[in-house]
Amino acid sequence: MSAELPQLLRGAEAIGAHMGASAASVMHHHRQGSLPTFSAGGTPYATPGALDEWRALYRAGKLPRQ
Repeated sequence: MSAELPQLLRGAEAIGAHMGASAASVMHHHRQGSLPTFSAGGTPYATPGALDEWRALYRAGKLPRQ
């Protein structure tokens, strides 16, 4: 039995394309810690699932507006 690894979005442009946002906006929110991203070597990374869950919570008003 093998576990599937989640897809990983690498960089602000890839995350922005998934979120429908600019790379600059992604970097701003990444630096503030308001997106479910992490850094490796200064590059932001995220999984699509984590971003989709964050967006659903944000739209439902369950996360603070920034």
